Amino acid sequence: MLNHDNGCTPCIAKNLAQREIPSCFFKKAGGEKPTKDWYFEDFAALINNI
Repeated sequence: MLNHDNGCTPCIAKNLAQREIPSCFFKKAGGEKPTKDWYFEDFAALINNI
């Protein structure tokens, strides 16, 4: 479900500026997020644990 009709661009721009991965990537990877944050390193840890 979208919160707006602007597509993914605003979310991705915000996340890249904050060195984060969009939450949909964590969900699509099919695993629970290993930490409370959404940083690149957290996503890498998730992928390494799958």
